[in-house]
Amino acid sequence: DNKGKIIVFNRAAKAMLGWEKAKFLGKGLYDVLDVYDENNIIVPLKDRPLQIALSTGKPVIAQYQYVRKDGIKFPVAITVTPVILDNKTVGTIELFRDITKAKQIDQMKNEFVSVASHQMRTPLTGIKWLSEILLNSKSNLTADQVETINQIVVSNTRMIHLVDDLLDVARIDAGQKFEVFLKTVDIVPLIKEVITELKMIMSAKKSKIILAEDFPKKLILPIDKEKIKLVFHNLLANAIQYTNYDYEVKIGFKQDENLVTFTIADRGIGIPKNQQDQIFQKFFRSDNAKIMQPNGTGLGLYIVKSVIDGHHGKIWFESELNKGTTFYFSLPLK
Repeated sequence: DNKGKIIVFNRAAKAMLGWEKAKFLGKGLYDVLDVYDENNIIVPLKDRPLQIALSTGKPVIAQYQYVRKDGIKFPVAITVTPVILDNKTVGTIELFRDITKAKQIDQMKNEFVSVASHQMRTPLTGIKWLSEILLNSKSNLTADQVETINQIVVSNTRMIHLVDDLLDVARIDAGQKFEVFLKTVDIVPLIKEVITELKMIMSAKKSKIILAEDFPKKLILPIDKEKIKLVFHNLLANAIQYTNYDYEVKIGFKQDENLVTFTIADRGIGIPKNQQDQIFQKFFRSDNAKIMQPNGTGLGLYIVKSVIDGHHGKIWFESELNKGTTFYFSLPLK
């Protein structure tokens, strides 16, 4: 009901939790069933799906852990839907299902991806090293041979980036997230370095990346330099790749007392409105992105969000189909 007391407790719930109906009926769900997060910490009342649904009147989907009668915790996927009559929330329906097997399968998949990626990286690095030796050697290579080796280097580099992405994703999915090592640095040279690295992509699209006129010449922030570099690289590369020829991508900046917010704006294909809520999901690519760039992995934005989360920042975007997209991400100043 609207006070969180249980009025219906079905056979599936009884079988899953191991308790009889009498344990639950007429009692508050908060009082008889603890909710644990993935770190085995009890979830505060205000953050529990039932409480959020009752207070907001909106459905809530979440994954937590419940505890059986025998004391064993098990992972559950929870959906809480408010029951609304005459514009008032009169109660809720909570559905939950045991996802233990799904979690085990996911863990096996992550372990496989991690091991396979590590094994792949060694020969790829060897190919890159040997190709560069050939290009830098004083042997008499023909123009066609040089071009062929350059193509090998480009393809090999793309594969190394893919393997690195898979390793990052495996670490995230294993619950390690990103280990963020903060160091106070000037972020402006880092951004310029990324722009230099993307010159080849810009040249192919006849586009360019510019800094906003009010962008500071120096900006000191506590960041993990390599990981924030990865954020700029992914967002700027996407902006160039999904922008039409001969357009600019602009990097903007705004600062208040506690945060600095960066913007990366393009005039590209945009993100379909009905797919915007999936854009940070692993392996997701919008339909128009698949058409324009068939070889993408759908991992970049998933990794970017994990890096920003690891810095206790936020990332969001605004997009209009065929008019462009602006990504925003904020980082704390301290």
